[in-house]
Amino acid sequence: MPNLPDILSDIWHYLELDDSASSPWKTPTLANLEGNRPAVRTLILRQASFEHRRLRCYTDLRSTKINSIRQNSLVAWHIYDHTRQIQVRLHSTMSILTSGPKVDQAWNNATPTSRLCYLASYPPGMKLPSFDINLPEHLRGTIPTETQLAAGRHNFAVLESVVDHIDYLKLDRQGNIRAEFQWDSNDWQSQWIAA
Repeated sequence: MPNLPDILSDIWHYLELDDSASSPWKTPTLANLEGNRPAVRTLILRQASFEHRRLRCYTDLRSTKINSIRQNSLVAWHIYDHTRQIQVRLHSTMSILTSGPKVDQAWNNATPTSRLCYLASYPPGMKLPSFDINLPEHLRGTIPTETQLAAGRHNFAVLESVVDHIDYLKLDRQGNIRAEFQWDSNDWQSQWIAA
């Protein structure tokens, strides 16, 4: 029989340590409100910390989600691990970091091909009159130099999310298993819930 502390530990273990590029734990879906409409997108999870209840990803500061998160910092993450038959929903409050040691370290640790995205000519989501590759022409098909890449730094932001609620569902032919975990300012409170 499963126990709640092990389930919580497993969730954070998968978030922190599953570094496979194809892992669903590294490509969660993030949902928030944009105006009065829900918005959902897949992001690359760059860091997770059980100790700090934190999830981090990167984004372009010009993205429409930035203004939405500034207006309402409550977000939800969704992960479905087909192999393990596990669905996890995490609710959190998100901060937008644009400067400081955490952001500098994230920028410096990002690969050149990742940093290239922040040199895009147009803000993500901008409507265009016709198709266009969203990079300056002189950078297309190349790996820019460090000096060229530095020009994208002002478009780079770290999204840092502090998790306060987790809903866990394990699909099982013998009977589904569902639990929730709620942070109460000191520790995780856990409870079985109907699947």
